[in-house]
Amino acid sequence: MDPLDILSFNHCFDYADKSTTSEKTKKFHYVDESPPNANESTPTLLLIHGFPDFWYGWRYQIGPWVRKGYRVIAPDCTGYNATYQPSELESYTPKAVCEDLIGLLDSLGIRRVVVVGHDWGAAITWRLCAWYPERIRAIAVASVPYTLPPREFIPVDEMARRVPDYGYMMYFASKESTAEIHGKLLRFFKLVYSSYELSESRGWARGDNMRKIIKGELAINASGDLLTIEELEAYLRAFTPTEENRGLEGPLSYYRTGPLRYEQEKDLPVNLPPELPVLFIQPTLDPSCPDHLVQRMSKYIPNLKIVQVDCGHWVMLEKRDEMTTLVPDWLDGLQLEDPPLSKL
Repeated sequence: MDPLDILSFNHCFDYADKSTTSEKTKKFHYVDESPPNANESTPTLLLIHGFPDFWYGWRYQIGPWVRKGYRVIAPDCTGYNATYQPSELESYTPKAVCEDLIGLLDSLGIRRVVVVGHDWGAAITWRLCAWYPERIRAIAVASVPYTLPPREFIPVDEMARRVPDYGYMMYFASKESTAEIHGKLLRFFKLVYSSYELSESRGWARGDNMRKIIKGELAINASGDLLTIEELEAYLRAFTPTEENRGLEGPLSYYRTGPLRYEQEKDLPVNLPPELPVLFIQPTLDPSCPDHLVQRMSKYIPNLKIVQVDCGHWVMLEKRDEMTTLVPDWLDGLQLEDPPLSKL
């Protein structure tokens, strides 16, 4: 498992459709790695990536976590890369994505997992705890704090007004953003994967700056310094639209599901299960992870540990060694016991 060699990982395909479905259409691509001595009691880590990312975002963690004794499953989420890419907006709500991930686990015969989520993968992880608590042994979440199930619908522009660093969401939620970003894909990925410390890269999340940068109305020097040339090329291959790959259309659809999310989530409980162990990794330089939202989580998550790391949004890259160590060390302290976590 060489982080710089995509083909060195064990790539698999399976279907996430319910077992009662006669025609399988939800084809998932995922990486599946296990330690040499794996058996029925080997605990499984399910890694859920965010935006704009794919399974590859976990490339520096997969090998070390396998060597620590875990089976690791890292899928491309619904709409991403080599996983099926539906056209219906309803397929991109957290509830639908959670259903797909549980369907994939069912296909693999996996009953309970430890979930590790980042960015949109964090948002999906939080909702997995609400809809499928019986399937989850523990969760480790990075960069996106727990958000309460909505009791009222908040439009994306109002959300951006309340949290100015969420301004980019307005652009991503617009239909025209897909084609515009496809036309400037290299600029987009170099912008998003630049260190937060680079002062010129800090403002892209605010207001209408992302749209202006993509359309060339606002000049910014974005180096993409978090990625090597080879890594940047891997992202461009994964998100360049082709006849088989809709590029960013599916991933950006997650941002366009606000009204649907409200209807599906408005009656969910606000508290997470008291017996569920939760690790939150807070990047202190990430503008999308405001401290006040992090600190209020303890009101709703009884079994919560918060660890701060001094970096921007991309914890798995910027603090790859800390991220790689934090999760298994925390899990060691939980002393996970039978019943087995892995099998249905």
